[in-house]
Amino acid sequence: MTQRLAGKRILITSADTFMGPDITRFFRAEGADVIADESPLLGEADAQRLVERCGHLDAVVANFEYPAYRAKTVEIEDSEWDAGFDHMVHPLMRIVRAVAPQMIARRSGSIVVTGSSSPLRRMSPQTVSYVTARAAQLAFVRSAGHDL
Repeated sequence: MTQRLAGKRILITSADTFMGPDITRFFRAEGADVIADESPLLGEADAQRLVERCGHLDAVVANFEYPAYRAKTVEIEDSEWDAGFDHMVHPLMRIVRAVAPQMIARRSGSIVVTGSSSPLRRMSPQTVSYVTARAAQLAFVRSAGHDL
């Protein structure tokens, strides 16, 4: 590899799931100082505490995942609907909110979000709650990116 990320400190969330293992290997191979966090960041203050422990971050790869819940629209259970947002949407907002101030102060930094093309294309009809949570991630990223 090129070592093009040597000296860069990068946090990868949910490093043990979804795209996390491959992303972690790639960034390490490129010379980055990788913090591969495996906690789910489900608590309201978890993301803030993680960023405080990490200190200076040049980039964050927000990698959040939750298995697609299969149910017809009229049979979606509140607990499964909420779980998709609790695992993929709320932690995303919280990690961005936690890391953005230091990046704004330095006028430097990157936040990359792994997601899914599911909101942009047709998926099996019984994955409505999963697709909706992924769409919320996309909407947040676009809005936050514009705001930041």
